[in-house]
Amino acid sequence: MQIIGIINGKGGVAKTTTSAQLAQQFAAAGRRTCLVDWDGQGDLTRAMHSPREDATAKLTAALAAAKPRALRSLARKVQDNLWIVRNGEPEDGAFQDALYELRHTLGEEQAVRRLRGLLGSGAQHFDLIIIDSGPYQGFPRRMVLHAADHLVVPVQAQRASIEGLANLTRFIESARAEGAPAQLCAILPAAVDDNLRLTSAMMRSLNQYYGGYVLRSYIRQDARLPESWDKHTLRRFASRKSAAAEDYRDAYVEIVNRLERPAEAAEAAE
Repeated sequence: MQIIGIINGKGGVAKTTTSAQLAQQFAAAGRRTCLVDWDGQGDLTRAMHSPREDATAKLTAALAAAKPRALRSLARKVQDNLWIVRNGEPEDGAFQDALYELRHTLGEEQAVRRLRGLLGSGAQHFDLIIIDSGPYQGFPRRMVLHAADHLVVPVQAQRASIEGLANLTRFIESARAEGAPAQLCAILPAAVDDNLRLTSAMMRSLNQYYGGYVLRSYIRQDARLPESWDKHTLRRFASRKSAAAEDYRDAYVEIVNRLERPAEAAEAAE
């Protein structure tokens, strides 16, 4: 079983969209995939048409419980080969507060071990876990880095996003020095406008500084994508004939190749 974290310290850079689209591609390929909504806003939960408030499926409650719970008991099936562990917190901010309370009561290392253990318990039922991380700093992000095996970073082709990416990669390196297993797998440019000269310059900068980590595929701006969010049809977007849907299918193929041949991917990134 592989655990992929979709992560970026900025909001609005397509983390949730990327999580949903990649998960659907893996599921369509026959891999039993579990999405974990690690974002306090619960957007992934809503996108998957799964009720948010469900005390029996609270991640934080499962992590705090004296008796370990199995990930399968928290997961709800939303379509063939695809499950979601829902964000059960009723208000934005409550999830992050609960995580810091967990750190206070258990200690940071124990909280991290519990998350890794909870996700690891899914190995009997799932082939793949995808964590949709919120735009977190500090402890909530550290938990993801110590739980995931691979990291995919969606990033917009804007100067502020690229500067934020530099901070994120330093944080990843620091976490790995502490023993975190997460390795950067791919940087995925999103909301790319081919017609803007500034976008082209930013894409060159991405490739200059991050080389082999940047996917050849990138997600073009597509009016149908925000429309799918507004109409609550994101779950069906992966099969549509549109620019962004095609781009996500191409990105999926690249990511699968990197997961299956990690040594080659690491050599290309150097």
